Amino acid sequence: MDRDERFRQHARALLNGEGQEAQRIADQFTRDDHGAHFIFIGALFTRIVLRHFGTELHAEELQRFMSGVRQDFQTANPPLNSLHVEGMIRSIYGEDQFLQEVPAGEQSVVMWAVMRKITDQTVLGRHLEQLFGEAEELAERWIAEGAGNV
Repeated sequence: MDRDERFRQHARALLNGEGQEAQRIADQFTRDDHGAHFIFIGALFTRIVLRHFGTELHAEELQRFMSGVRQDFQTANPPLNSLHVEGMIRSIYGEDQFLQEVPAGEQSVVMWAVMRKITDQTVLGRHLEQLFGEAEELAERWIAEGAGNV
């Protein structure tokens, strides 16, 4: 199985709540895979957020979503920092300064939590293969442009 397919399988497992399967797949990643995987996650996060919120982020819609995040993750262990969630979403809409406020080690956790919430609660979960393709194209573009640092 090639690297892109491993990334897709890992994402599919995490988005479907199959943590052990996701870990089994992640254990197959090589040292070189980790950077490319993070770029893929960032691109997938971007595509899912843009599909959910549209090309413009409206404050009311974001606040509704954030209210749901606070409710859905109130008992998460470790807790999910809702300010970091909001900052990561807003960074996609040109407010890059918020991304700097989220510790690097927490960015993946936030991205997966948001992607899971959106794909669990909307029809986007039925379009994962299309989203994976879009994410791969976006990741390739970021790498070509030298902007692979999500």
